[in-house]
Amino acid sequence: MNGRIGIGFSEGNRAIYNKATFLRLRERDDSEMGREINEFRVELVNKYVPPERRVLDIGPGALTFMKARGNCLAFDINPHAVAILKRKNEWFDAYSDSFSVKGIAGVTFFDSLEHITNPAIILNRIGGQHIIISLPIFWNRKQCMNSKHFKPGEHLWYFTHRSFLRYMTGLGFEMLEERNDETRMGRESIKTFVFQRI
Repeated sequence: MNGRIGIGFSEGNRAIYNKATFLRLRERDDSEMGREINEFRVELVNKYVPPERRVLDIGPGALTFMKARGNCLAFDINPHAVAILKRKNEWFDAYSDSFSVKGIAGVTFFDSLEHITNPAIILNRIGGQHIIISLPIFWNRKQCMNSKHFKPGEHLWYFTHRSFLRYMTGLGFEMLEERNDETRMGRESIKTFVFQRI
């Protein structure tokens, strides 16, 4: 992490995503904390996006949020998750040249934005939709380097609070709400933000 600007970047996603990853995430989501976190996420999303409106989930993990909330499409890079999404007609190619968020009222990045090499590619395609993002936020370089979230090659982006807001503002978004519920539930240094394009 560059101490001056508060942003760190790890070149190249070398993480392995497969059926074992999917099952590990599903087991985590089925814990008491996992259920509490998912309930919080569904409630927060529905606060800004009524249940009858569709949500695009970027990086849905074990598809837990999608199942609980309903009315979702998703983009993922895990072949196992992609196969399930395509079979259920819930797949959305966020990098397609024909990308269109028509009919989508919200976009979520739960524990996923920090894994994406260039999230601006997706964020720049979003119009008036609400965006809900949960990710690790660090005080400084030392905390980042000592954190369980410091995973070079898997977590590609590392932000301080100020640098993340500056990053999103630079892409044309305004923060509507900030929450630390997931940290209070026992996670380390996780913040949740709601944004909308200015």
